[in-house]
Amino acid sequence: MAADLRHNATQVTSAAVAGYRLQSGFNLIELLIVLAAVAILAAVAYPSYQNHITRTRYAEARVMLLQIMQQQRKYFTDNNTYTADLIGELGNPDAGKGRVASENGFYLIAAGACGDEVSISQCVLLSAHPAIADKDKSKLTYNSRNVKTPAQAWK
Repeated sequence: MAADLRHNATQVTSAAVAGYRLQSGFNLIELLIVLAAVAILAAVAYPSYQNHITRTRYAEARVMLLQIMQQQRKYFTDNNTYTADLIGELGNPDAGKGRVASENGFYLIAAGACGDEVSISQCVLLSAHPAIADKDKSKLTYNSRNVKTPAQAWK
C-alpha cells in the first residue's frame, strides 16, 4: 500500500510539473522583450516617416509654385509685366487674402515684387507659406529669375 501511495504521489507531482510546462500564454519577460523591440522599431521608423511627409508637402508646394510661375510668364508675355493678383488676373481659386492654396491646402501661395528696388513689372516673387504654422515647415520661394529657396526643399 505504501508503494502505491508513493507511485500515486509521483504521478501527481509529475502531472503538476508537466501541466505547468504545458501552460500557454506569455510571461512578463517575453512581453517586455516584445515591447522593447516594438519601441526600437518605432524610434527608427518615426523620423523617416516625418521626413517623408515633409518631402511630400514640399513637392506639393513646388508643383504649385511652378504652375503659378508658368501662368505668370504667360501673363508677362501678353502684358509685359507680372501681376501680384493671382486670383483675378490669373484665374486661380481664392484661399483668402488673395492667396492660392496648394492642392491639399498645406501651403498658401502669394505673389509680390522680388525686392524693394525692383518693381513687379521686372521680377515676381512667389512665396509658399505653410498653412499651419510649424517649426519643421519652412517657406518656399521661387522668382522669375529662377532663384529657388530654401535649397533643400528644391532637391
